[in-house]
Amino acid sequence: MRNKVTFILALVFCAVAAFAGQGRASAHELVVPSARFILQLGVLVFAAKMGGRFFDRWRFPKVLGEVLAGVLVGPHLLGGLGLPLFPDGLMCDAEGLLTSQGPVFGIVTVSLVVLFFLIGLDTDVRQIRRSPAGGVAAGIGGFFFSFASALIILVEIAPALVGTNAWGWTSPQALLVSTVVSVTSVGVLARLLSARQRLESPAGTVALTAAMTNTLLGLFLFTVFSGAAEGVVKGSQPTLMLLVATTLRAFLGFGLVALCGFPIARYVNALALREKSYTGAFVVSAACLLIAGGVMGVLGLSVIAGAYVMGIAFSSTDLRHEIRER
Repeated sequence: MRNKVTFILALVFCAVAAFAGQGRASAHELVVPSARFILQLGVLVFAAKMGGRFFDRWRFPKVLGEVLAGVLVGPHLLGGLGLPLFPDGLMCDAEGLLTSQGPVFGIVTVSLVVLFFLIGLDTDVRQIRRSPAGGVAAGIGGFFFSFASALIILVEIAPALVGTNAWGWTSPQALLVSTVVSVTSVGVLARLLSARQRLESPAGTVALTAAMTNTLLGLFLFTVFSGAAEGVVKGSQPTLMLLVATTLRAFLGFGLVALCGFPIARYVNALALREKSYTGAFVVSAACLLIAGGVMGVLGLSVIAGAYVMGIAFSSTDLRHEIRER
């Protein structure tokens, strides 16, 4: 015990000596952005894991504990408290991580592409075809009800409350925000149903079918509206013709990825089963998801959409479990 106390005191003394005379600004500059990002990511992963464990012990859904842990260590709570090397808080620059000028923009983009590929890998389109029509109708109806409600609030109600200029009904920004708030998280819903052992029940099947339908529809509209919003940023006028042109590009992009992705996925699946080796198949799937995202990006659309469609292509093969595990 005495040795531990001595060691801790020595560490504290070294830290004080190392940063003695460093002002607030200079101490902040000692931490390079990439090192700060790695530390932030580690804190987030650890907090999410602990939050999930605590909620699971209290017999609550683990996913709620993970979400609340993220809020707790975020920039508006504990992440905003001043620390020796982070006077403004460890998470004070969280918003800057997602800007194109940020030092980790490429890492975040690749991470999002991989994430949506895995979401596509978990999307069983065959289940939608086998499920009752009520699940598909519930997904479509629920999405458009939420979409219309959000759009009315943004265009008609919000400007009157805050006194700002109103977005038009064809404004890509308003349409994009309405789409984002209308999409159901299939992963969260599946984990909630699984925690209550309702995943295989008739109600659970209908709910998952509705969520998958909602996600597919939402991702397509997200691709269209985000592409239109990018066009407005570059100087295009937010007109109906812009939305039509972006929609045609989205159909072209999805069609190209699907036309190439499904045959490649079937070929790689057959090759892996014949050779009884999955390493090459995993590498090919990783290359395909990056190429699919790049194709959509070249067309001026969201890169995550291409990765999602490629994930759906590989979800129809026997490789999906091996790829997900790796």
